[in-house]
Amino acid sequence: MKYSTKGRNTAKIVIFTFIILMAGCARDIIKAPPPGTGIKVVRPPIKGTPLLGRLYINEKDSYVKAGLSKEEVIKLVKNEISDKLKSIISFVPEPSEFAEYPSLIIRIDELLVEEEKKGLDFVRTGQVHMGFSLYYAEIEMKFEYYSLEKSYIAKEWRKDELFGDKEIMCKLVVEATREWIFDHVPHVVELYRYVKLSGHKIVKDTAMMVDKGNCKGAYNYLLTVYPELKNFEEPIYEHKPLEHIPYQVFYNAGVAFECMAWKTSTTFDELLMHLEKARIFYIEASTKAPGDTDVQEAVGELTYTIEIMRKYAEFLEELLKVSYKI
Repeated sequence: MKYSTKGRNTAKIVIFTFIILMAGCARDIIKAPPPGTGIKVVRPPIKGTPLLGRLYINEKDSYVKAGLSKEEVIKLVKNEISDKLKSIISFVPEPSEFAEYPSLIIRIDELLVEEEKKGLDFVRTGQVHMGFSLYYAEIEMKFEYYSLEKSYIAKEWRKDELFGDKEIMCKLVVEATREWIFDHVPHVVELYRYVKLSGHKIVKDTAMMVDKGNCKGAYNYLLTVYPELKNFEEPIYEHKPLEHIPYQVFYNAGVAFECMAWKTSTTFDELLMHLEKARIFYIEASTKAPGDTDVQEAVGELTYTIEIMRKYAEFLEELLKVSYKI
């Protein structure tokens, strides 16, 4: 995914999108822009929130019925997959006592490689049929079967250059498990939110303040020029559009609150409060600029993030009897 930096700045805010087992979808990891274009806002430790990005492999209850031994499969998962997903997920050696992170049971019912000749081609086709169970505190939250098939082709006289049966089996197990973990194990993905630079001078000034990490200062500066923005912090009534305020102002106000969410929040309640305020400003900006893709993406992404975070909080509240007072 590539972006143009013309007319806007990059890497202003790192947005953390939660990939939760209930959501069932994954997002791409966007690499940080070159140094000097902005700062990386690191998500602070928030008291009472779940520890994401950690996973325990339950070796005892996992089984492998074909192809490889259970020991080989567990080793593959811990070594190969850990290396591929090290930026978002880490494997822990002990199960969680209080369900801070899930445990995974792996079941392989079918794992095989078949060979056939097609004209001048020699084909090796591998198949794997695996089951995955995700547990929190001995409660099964997700069970799913996953099948994968891949073929490797070479000319008959070069068939020795193809992967061997065991290599193909290993590749299938690693790929299938990695994809399933990425889609279903809670973790955090970093997205970079742009700020607007074009338009009025205050838009550019606040953009530069956000870029330097002065999130609250940027919003307070907007208030000195447009005190009416204060009315948009709480969704207590239907706001009337203020035509004299550029949409870039509303958008940058949203980015400032999203920045505050990840940079200054000390509780889960405070984080969600800031994200909700950011979403209100993004929505207002979207009504003024329906054709601006940055604005529309911000509304969609933040709505998704808030929805999933609330679902996750409710799930943990029921499971752990922890109240976030949301």
